[in-house]
Amino acid sequence: MKLYQIDYINSYGETEFVALTDNPEEWLKENNEQRIDEGNEPENLDDFEIYEQFNVYIYNKEVA
Repeated sequence: MKLYQIDYINSYGETEFVALTDNPEEWLKENNEQRIDEGNEPENLDDFEIYEQFNVYIYNKEVA
């Protein structure tokens, strides 16, 4: 399984952790639905730093 860490670089140059997901496109779709509901503009994947995570060990596979 591939996991992706999504970070945002704020206007002060600070990195903010946003999410950990297996599907950045689906995460963005859900994120934008929330943003639009709150009266904000949608974002693009290019607005974030996205890193593929390696050596991920998942032991508890229960669905949350």
